[in-house]
Amino acid sequence: MKRFISICCLIVFVFLACKAKQNNSSVKQTKPVADTLLSAGIVSHKYSAGGCGAVIISFKNPQHDTLTLIPMTPLNEFDQEGLEIVFNYRTLRVHQPKGCGAGIPVQIIGIREK
Repeated sequence: MKRFISICCLIVFVFLACKAKQNNSSVKQTKPVADTLLSAGIVSHKYSAGGCGAVIISFKNPQHDTLTLIPMTPLNEFDQEGLEIVFNYRTLRVHQPKGCGAGIPVQIIGIREK
């Protein structure tokens, strides 16, 4: 009889452990807040002598820092020295292009003139 009770307890324990594991796996994973950031800045060609394209000097971002952002895709019609823009960006884990100085490689997701 004691053996039967211990086997039943073991079965219940295993069942509850599996049930708890299934519930934890169904929790949705959300993107971190820092994945896409809304910011504002000024287009600059300060590294163009070194072979770098336009960079964005970002002065308004959630961390309240001044950042030099290096867009990996061309800015097209927004590639004008001193143009103030508002944009979303995502940081990239790639090497900085040669000649661009200190900056953060980014992917510009949405861009508009301020």
